[in-house]
Amino acid sequence: MPTSNLDKNDEILTINMFEVGHGDSILLTHEDPRENQSFYILIDSNTKMVDGKRINPVFEHLKGHGVRYIDLLVITHLHRDHYRGIDQVLNNLEVKKLVISPFISQKAAIFDDIIYKYKQKIGEICRLTSNENINFDLKSLAVLLRYIAQHDASRVMEAGGPEQVLRIPSAHNSLKAYIYLPLKKIKGVLHNKIERNDFNLDSFPEMNDASVVVVIDIFGHRLLFGGDSTAPQWREHRRHMKRDGVKNLGVNIIKAPHHGSDRNNPEDIFKYFFHRPNCRDPNIFTLISADGRTHPHKAFLERVGEWKLKPLCTNYSRHCLTDKITSIEGLASIPLEARPFLKQYEKEEAPIPCLGNIELRVSKDGITWTGERKRICPYRLRESDGGLNELDVLV
Repeated sequence: MPTSNLDKNDEILTINMFEVGHGDSILLTHEDPRENQSFYILIDSNTKMVDGKRINPVFEHLKGHGVRYIDLLVITHLHRDHYRGIDQVLNNLEVKKLVISPFISQKAAIFDDIIYKYKQKIGEICRLTSNENINFDLKSLAVLLRYIAQHDASRVMEAGGPEQVLRIPSAHNSLKAYIYLPLKKIKGVLHNKIERNDFNLDSFPEMNDASVVVVIDIFGHRLLFGGDSTAPQWREHRRHMKRDGVKNLGVNIIKAPHHGSDRNNPEDIFKYFFHRPNCRDPNIFTLISADGRTHPHKAFLERVGEWKLKPLCTNYSRHCLTDKITSIEGLASIPLEARPFLKQYEKEEAPIPCLGNIELRVSKDGITWTGERKRICPYRLRESDGGLNELDVLV
């Protein structure tokens, strides 16, 4: 793990990615002790079961630290693993600005119709089920829609276009924030589906094409939080940016789009994200939030290994420590006693934690990170003094 001598007066961006199974819940905290202020960006929300009780880890974290407001809340898209539990945040904290995918409208009649149709869908499901978990999700969505309906464009912003500047009044000048996706044309697709009532609340695949992507520039680092963005959207984005002379995005910290799916993280998109293949920059990481069953995909993990990226995963993938993976240097060093845990996948209903909650601290001196748990990872490689790839084991 990188080390850094941070002064207590240094400006720091802290990224907390919470382990919530298959879903996203990411908190960015920017602290500038010299100006005695902090500001908060929350990207998505999800919950988890702890001792038989459903909790929202990011809300518990904020409450535990006495935080009373969120400067910027981004709900990347309306799939429940990205908005579940957001009612706790909206009901208990002041949210100064909300960014959402482009599914509403500035035209009052269309806006009212869309909100009405969503309410209809929620009502229909409520009448059909008494399932506690489903009702919990519906409440989260209903509170989010209520917030959108109660606030004007000064508080609610629809994302759309290849690049939008995000103006955060309390942010220090050293931090720049942007929205890179979705592209504007997806709005018409969503409106047509909603108008025809041809959509389901949580199995609405076009919503992934409408996923918001947040980009942060700070201290010479570029952070990209990919939501559930898709490869077709990125290819179209690349065409737009190429007109302005942008060949790749120069990212060095990325929350992998769509939880590390292979389809939405192909080789050509990797080349668009990062400066060059096979880079050995110690500050290049990919963050992966998934339950380890369908995501992250085996091919995605192999690509991460080939590119020498450092994966920081909330949960293990069933592909992590299998004998079938032979192309990753250093895998032979995995102790045999570390492999049997994979057998649990056949009988365990809950995800098997890898790092669990993950924290990165970005400063002028570099990037440091910690995981809630100490885990061996065959893909988390580093360059040793001898030039050979070795396992980077948390200690």
